[in-house]
Amino acid sequence: MRTLIFANGVFKSSRYIQSVINNHELIIAVNGGTMHCISLGITPDIIIGDMDSIDNNKLQKFKKRGTEILNFPRQKDQTDLELALMLSLERGADEIIILGALGKRWDMTLANIFLLCKPDPNAAAVRILDADCEIVLLRGGIIHKIYSETGGLLSLMPLGGDVYGVTLSGLKYPLKNETLKLGCTRGVSNLFLEKTASIAIKKGLLLCIIEKR
Repeated sequence: MRTLIFANGVFKSSRYIQSVINNHELIIAVNGGTMHCISLGITPDIIIGDMDSIDNNKLQKFKKRGTEILNFPRQKDQTDLELALMLSLERGADEIIILGALGKRWDMTLANIFLLCKPDPNAAAVRILDADCEIVLLRGGIIHKIYSETGGLLSLMPLGGDVYGVTLSGLKYPLKNETLKLGCTRGVSNLFLEKTASIAIKKGLLLCIIEKR
């Protein structure tokens, strides 16, 4: 099941984003992310969070339309987006796309990106999308296929430690069984030579950022 999550960060629509929105099975709005749904004329299936960023009158209107409202206290151990991600997995999502996760606050932006580390990779594929980029987490022991336009930018950044056995093909700067070290920038600003790139990793976690042209 493909699930869309609207977070409360900066959201810009585009033709690509609209095509993603049009192809879904479940929509979850995270607190103030409900405002993005309102701007798009979308009724979310679920609204979740502590509701400190949305007017109660709007919540009641959605409730009358059949939206499920899941209210949590402000003082808690998880952000509203983490709660939404956990709920998506509980409801059976095998693909999760997060929109509006970037840009309002640096602490929240980084926390949202690090949430990509949370789900069991066998449970769901999780992506953060906006109009300009796509962010995914690549795990060791897998050959990943990454898609973009020819000439598009791709950056790879180690998370949690060095990443071993990195092999890249379909990119301007290939690698063969090399190590990308945490805190170094060797993997930044590579270029797609074709529409598909192959990224193999033996051990570690790589944050993959694909810049949209």
